[in-house]
Amino acid sequence: MEESLQSNSLIDNGIKAILELRYEKEKYQEKRRELEKLNEYTSDGTSKIDSTSPTPIYMQIADVLALRISEGKYLTRKLIPSESILEMEFRVARATIRHAISELRKRNLVFTIPQRGTFVK
Repeated sequence: MEESLQSNSLIDNGIKAILELRYEKEKYQEKRRELEKLNEYTSDGTSKIDSTSPTPIYMQIADVLALRISEGKYLTRKLIPSESILEMEFRVARATIRHAISELRKRNLVFTIPQRGTFVK
């Protein structure tokens, strides 16, 4: 009798664990769909840039970064991701990232300290 109760308890715990994993997976998938709806990310998590758009790529990247700043994803007086990280995220050349950051400086959203990085104003 005691053995039966223990095995039932183990089965119940296993079912609970499976249901919790399914719930977490559904939450993750829902969040991914939300991000894709915002058209900021592709299905592999990289930021979406439209190479066929008449808007230059560096300007599209600057717009995405400016949006992140305005939404508070990049905090005031804190570093934005490095050029190499942004280069991997957007899958563009470093020169394009530098051009986008230059555009953010023109918009007075960031400032750069040589050998330190680029910070949100």
